[in-house]
Amino acid sequence: MAGAFVLVFLMRQGTNLAWIFLWIGIILVFLSGGVILKPTSLWNFIIAFAALISGYKLLNQGRINF
Repeated sequence: MAGAFVLVFLMRQGTNLAWIFLWIGIILVFLSGGVILKPTSLWNFIIAFAALISGYKLLNQGRINF
């Protein structure tokens, strides 16, 4: 969560620190065994991917062009 917070609110100052926090968090989640991968439908994948792209565009450009 610290890495995501730094990336969103302190974009220019702490990008390297944010990526380090994110990678450490991802590694710790997998090492703890708390990840359960379940099959998903194509519809759920499309919705999640559209939300990811929309959020990325909102963070970078501040708007979504349709």
